[in-house]
Amino acid sequence: NCIELKDETGHLIVASEKTTPNKDSLSPPTGLNEAWHNQFTPGVYPQDDVQEFVIKSKYIPSKIIAKTYEIDSIPKESLTLSNNSTLRNLWQTWYPHAQIQNITNDHCIFALGDFSVEKIVTKPTKKRGTIFILVDTLRADTAYNENLMPHLNQFAREKGVTFLEHRAQANMTVPSVMSLFSSLYPSQLGSIAFNYANPWQIKKIFYEKKQPMLPNLFTQAGYRVGAIGWLSLFTEAMEGGLDIGFHNATISENPTYEARHITELAGKWLENYGQAPFFLYLHYNTMHGPYKPPFADINLSAFLRKPFGLNQKKQLYDSLGRYWDKEFVNLLQKIKDLGLENDIDIIITADHGAQLSEQPWEYLAGVPQGLRGGYADKGHSLLDEEVRVPLIVHLADKKEAYGTQVEIPTAHLDLLPTIQSLSLDKPDNNYMSKGLDLSEGFQNNSKGNWNHIVKNRHALYFDAHNYSGVLSWDDHISDSAIKYVRQLHPENILLFLTHNPWKLPISFFQHEIFTRVNFHNHTEEWVPSISPKELSTMRGKYQLLNPANVYLKLTPYFTGPLSFSIDLNSENSASIMKNQTFKNTLLEKKVLSKNTTRYYFQTNAITGEEFSINIDRSTLKNFKLLTKATPVLCPHGIMTTPNEIPFLFHNSDCIANAPTPFIVENNFSHLNNPLVIQKTIQKEKDNCSVGVGAGQALQQALKDWGYAK
Repeated sequence: NCIELKDETGHLIVASEKTTPNKDSLSPPTGLNEAWHNQFTPGVYPQDDVQEFVIKSKYIPSKIIAKTYEIDSIPKESLTLSNNSTLRNLWQTWYPHAQIQNITNDHCIFALGDFSVEKIVTKPTKKRGTIFILVDTLRADTAYNENLMPHLNQFAREKGVTFLEHRAQANMTVPSVMSLFSSLYPSQLGSIAFNYANPWQIKKIFYEKKQPMLPNLFTQAGYRVGAIGWLSLFTEAMEGGLDIGFHNATISENPTYEARHITELAGKWLENYGQAPFFLYLHYNTMHGPYKPPFADINLSAFLRKPFGLNQKKQLYDSLGRYWDKEFVNLLQKIKDLGLENDIDIIITADHGAQLSEQPWEYLAGVPQGLRGGYADKGHSLLDEEVRVPLIVHLADKKEAYGTQVEIPTAHLDLLPTIQSLSLDKPDNNYMSKGLDLSEGFQNNSKGNWNHIVKNRHALYFDAHNYSGVLSWDDHISDSAIKYVRQLHPENILLFLTHNPWKLPISFFQHEIFTRVNFHNHTEEWVPSISPKELSTMRGKYQLLNPANVYLKLTPYFTGPLSFSIDLNSENSASIMKNQTFKNTLLEKKVLSKNTTRYYFQTNAITGEEFSINIDRSTLKNFKLLTKATPVLCPHGIMTTPNEIPFLFHNSDCIANAPTPFIVENNFSHLNNPLVIQKTIQKEKDNCSVGVGAGQALQQALKDWGYAK
């Protein structure tokens, strides 16, 4: 068959057979519009009956007109001239010995589908190709276990740089991958980073922001960008999925032995596109629940050990590690067979880990207690079991770095700026990034150089559905870094007030959790409490690093008029979170100077009815009460003056923990007009929920009396 394509002006774009001679013998057709320099790439799909046309063009046609013809090869002396002289001349130019007759307008079906416009490069800017492998739910201690995953460790030892203290920013797939590909915290991206099915309105908002994502950057540079694996969340193949920039994506979500399928698909993809500059993302779901490994990979003696339930889950999980490790060998062999072994970069990591160890779960809210000693899952804490993940980087042109083990704390936030520097052009800093560029470490591989890269980083922030927190260390990358985690549901006290309730346990949950992390031993231990100085420092770092909007929350414990003013260092930064009680609260806005705006507020206060002012990340420069009221803050109900509030708001953690109504009502007369001042964060404000069920008064009393942790 012959396929003829013309643009809207009638100029011939391409005409070619289904099978072509050696590409080296082809030359561009002559006598056509100089705007077109044509290229035809047949057979790029595995199927015999599907072809792809790649048309190299200086401009984008608004319309493509397609026709098909049937061509028969007959003896040269029987050549019949067609009325399509352009096509005849073209074929005689390309194939002097071609015999053409019987050209008709039927016999064939031409389908124009998956039409896309993309930049194609024949010479990569820096890197030939990159394979990015993400193994869902792979813990760092599992990946670095020589007994469980010997081939992965051999690859890291002989051809890679291993990051031993690498952490994801979240404990579930969508927020973690979105953070990895954007170098932003999930909450900075908004609800799009926490939804597992996005309505079109949410996706439209995200697309309009044009947030750079790692696949987009490779696409814009002209690389062929593909993805294979557990991808329904990161393509629009399914309605709730999100397009983050892949040219083509193949979804493989068979829960049984999908690793083999993904590897085979990856091999075919590399056969088709591996000769061009490319970026290929492989998302293996092998290590994710429900943990169904091949029977041959199960260690039966270990499987039968105690504690029953939790241990069995862990043994099934470890067995999947053995299975994926064997499949990894097949992928490496395919890369070698295609001649790409010494020409491409390979990056291996995970989106999060999994809880598989015994833990003191009384500290954690909402954790299912179905297994002795804990639970086997993810998404219920920010312990290192869930956020410490492997990172192994193989760079084809940095052989001197092979075998290096890096102990400095790194993060998923660092991957986009690092890969961009290594593989593409240097970042132009036209977008916000929360990560560090680690490329300098590969250029000058030494322990001192790696430490130099993170010399100004002393903390990592984590974002999750029900938790957020900070891992903090000192200037010397200490052995005892502190992890501070806030549960976003601190009011969750469970009471059972029926069926003889006093025989049922009352569960208390501590909304601030602390652990100590040893970077050199790669361990993490719970601590029941930390010193007041450490607590103040950690709360301060948490408030500083949390990317969500900051609110000034006011709760009056009196009824009557209330008016005040605040000065902020940023225009258009304050907005009232109106509710049914407070309306028309913002009375006036006055610009005092280029950097200062004053807002006047007035309302009729009602006892216990709070309202919040969103100051975003602005600086509160002045707070002034225009009616009689007594500012109260901190858990114990400390009185302060309006002049002190700006300093306390930005420099003291006490203002983030307001006194309970019990303390206020029993220590202040309504004649004092007590006004509780508190600093809150958007995410906590939205997610924090009050204890549910019967007995709320008793719940509050237990908290006030100090029985709740």
